[in-house]
Amino acid sequence: MPPAGREKDMETIKVYLDNMFLNIPDTAQTRRVKADLYDMMEDKYYELLKEGKPENEAVGIVISEFGNLEELREELGLNGETGGSEGSEAFSFREKIRMVTLEETEDYRHDMNRAAGLLGLGVFCCILSIGMITGLAGFGMPGLTLGICLFFLLVAVGVGMIIIASGKFRQYSDLKKEVFALEAGLEEYLRDEKQAFRPVFGGMIALGVVLCVISFVPLTALALLNAPDVLILLGAGLLFVLVAAGVFLFIVAGLRMGTFQVLLQEGDYSRRAKMDGPAETAYWSAVTVIYLVWSFLSGSWGISWIIWVLAGVFHEPAVRFLKNSGWIKGEG
Repeated sequence: MPPAGREKDMETIKVYLDNMFLNIPDTAQTRRVKADLYDMMEDKYYELLKEGKPENEAVGIVISEFGNLEELREELGLNGETGGSEGSEAFSFREKIRMVTLEETEDYRHDMNRAAGLLGLGVFCCILSIGMITGLAGFGMPGLTLGICLFFLLVAVGVGMIIIASGKFRQYSDLKKEVFALEAGLEEYLRDEKQAFRPVFGGMIALGVVLCVISFVPLTALALLNAPDVLILLGAGLLFVLVAAGVFLFIVAGLRMGTFQVLLQEGDYSRRAKMDGPAETAYWSAVTVIYLVWSFLSGSWGISWIIWVLAGVFHEPAVRFLKNSGWIKGEG
């Protein structure tokens, strides 16, 4: 029985082959040619593995070599019968697999780590801005005035950082959408780097959880001790500071780990997931709309950020539902 990774690769090749034949009439002859082509692709895949090619690279080479239906026109007996732009487009369909180099991966990781820090700080500032108003409100009108000024300043700085980070993410959006292959030896290097980062990732997530959990401790303790209102408001402000720090760690750790998933084409960025990309787009677009509508209508910017946490938790089942429901069509 082949390893799970190779089974996944063959499933990727099968899905790719299905997309190649998407606009071709389903006849006995077409099915025969499709089956023969799959056998050739499978043989080529295992031949490349025997030559020492990494699994990721082998899939890319197979798809690159066999991703052209032009020479099958005569054998399929469809020459001149398709007519129109749709038929011409179907037969000129060819997927050129991009080969990603070590230099490109290092540039991507460097830029994404910086963007992760900027996005984390941007969200940190936005959450912290609520804490400033809350914590300083107990000092009367001067404190409230200062809190409002800090609120707008922090929101402006935070939104600016988020916009800059978003620009970096868009710059490399093709890596998240396109199927590509890694140059020889690069997959093993990235897996080693990912393994080395795992303890750091685990530590950042654990510390983030601790900060979010203990954020309620000062406020709860002050309330139980019947402390003055000024101290309770300071405790509430401290709650937002600790939550902001925890969310910062979640974002940075998650995005840094995400760079490895993008480059190794794993999880949400697997070759199969890229072929079903519209469901991902629809899901995150819906989450963004819900976040903005809720925040603007209720004015609850201090708690509406929890939508992003819930979106991450329910991401996988929700996207799977969209893919299987038939509401969202994958790109062929």
